[in-house]
Amino acid sequence: MTTMPNMKLPDILDQLRKKIPAGGQGTGKNYRPIQPGRGEKPHEPVQPKGGGARVWPFLAVIVIISIIFAAGEFIKDTEPFKLAAAFVKENRLIREDLGEITEVSPWFPCSLKDAGDTVRVRLTLRIQGRNGTGKAQVTLVYLKSSWRITAAAYENRQGRMMTLTTGSAGEALDPRDTASSGRMTSIKN
Repeated sequence: MTTMPNMKLPDILDQLRKKIPAGGQGTGKNYRPIQPGRGEKPHEPVQPKGGGARVWPFLAVIVIISIIFAAGEFIKDTEPFKLAAAFVKENRLIREDLGEITEVSPWFPCSLKDAGDTVRVRLTLRIQGRNGTGKAQVTLVYLKSSWRITAAAYENRQGRMMTLTTGSAGEALDPRDTASSGRMTSIKN
């Protein structure tokens, strides 16, 4: 037979209240939050160090991409690009390879050389057509207050280069003659 301690009902209820948490879960466990370590020091979250140093490469990439995009938009607004784009759009050989040309955009490499009273620009153009994509390289010279095309080559979809025009600074070419023949005629200055 079990002996019961000499306790009265209020003492038994008081003892039960101490074991049962306030929510009434009835498990008798203490639900205080667990402290890290021995629980002597208050827990503070760890602050990452050097977070700003991790952001710089990401920002640098964004700045470089923005500069490239802005340079492309600047090139699209120049007179040499507009002249070269018109030449490419009207060229019969390019239209036969790519079909209807939908977009002409600047590509890499592009160069600009200043030689006293003349300026030589070499543009690489990415040409998007209905049948695919090709590249053209157009060289322009600034003579007598106007831009003239001196040389042009086209890389077709198979990767073969075709010469569209040849010329020199003294023998500039007229882009208006390309619509009918596909080749440019020279203009004597």
